[in-house]
Amino acid sequence: MITEIFLGIFLFICSITDLKEREIKPIVLIFFGTAATVLYILFRPVGLYEEAAGIVIGLFFVALYFITDEKIGLGDGLLMIVTGIFLGGRQNASLIMIAMLLSAVYSIVFLVIKKADKKTSFAFVPFVFAAFLIRLMIGRF
Repeated sequence: MITEIFLGIFLFICSITDLKEREIKPIVLIFFGTAATVLYILFRPVGLYEEAAGIVIGLFFVALYFITDEKIGLGDGLLMIVTGIFLGGRQNASLIMIAMLLSAVYSIVFLVIKKADKKTSFAFVPFVFAAFLIRLMIGRF
């Protein structure tokens, strides 16, 4: 339960700053990354390999930042590393997949109503937060 509270607060704060300032504050990443690590050490919610898998998923997003010529934000990748520490591999992958589905629906709607084009960018973290809330409501955490 404490892990979900910390993760929810983390994603809420990052969603607000991503929407308002189009960035994720490094101090927030450091604080909650440290908190996630401490919670992992204290409670061991998943095994070490599962924990490592969660971090590797985040590292994949960091690599995409460089591969896609910064079309995916570095902050998004670093956020995925922190969520990976909180959740482990399977749950982090599930969270990201739901967030990507939500963002795809959002993008399609905005393309159809001509409020955006294929070059329009938008904040991704609010979709991660929405995915977290959806998973929380259906009892997947």
